[in-house]
Amino acid sequence: MSNKRIDLTQFEGLPKKMEIKWHEHPLYGARYLVQISEPETPWAVGAIAPDYEPHGVYAKDKIEQEKMAKMFASTPDLIAELKRCYEEIDYLNALTNNLPIEMLVEAENKLRASE
Repeated sequence: MSNKRIDLTQFEGLPKKMEIKWHEHPLYGARYLVQISEPETPWAVGAIAPDYEPHGVYAKDKIEQEKMAKMFASTPDLIAELKRCYEEIDYLNALTNNLPIEMLVEAENKLRASE
């Protein structure tokens, strides 16, 4: 894990809501579609589909596809949560930068004692 932050400005203006939908296509087969659920951009942005027909594990494969589709569809929420966390970290850093070192050491000792 790195201390380097993800540049969230690259995601500005992206859709805020996505959903998944099971889709049976005659040519491409059954798969989950990840769609933007905003009226101004009603696009399918991806499909989660196996590249082979599983042998006797279709139900399990569909469950795995659904998990993956939900993960992709939650991207806008994950980005928003990461932004909120960065803001909270920045706020706490600003607060602690103005505290005397003795108070920080005392707080760290109390935290360690409570573990």
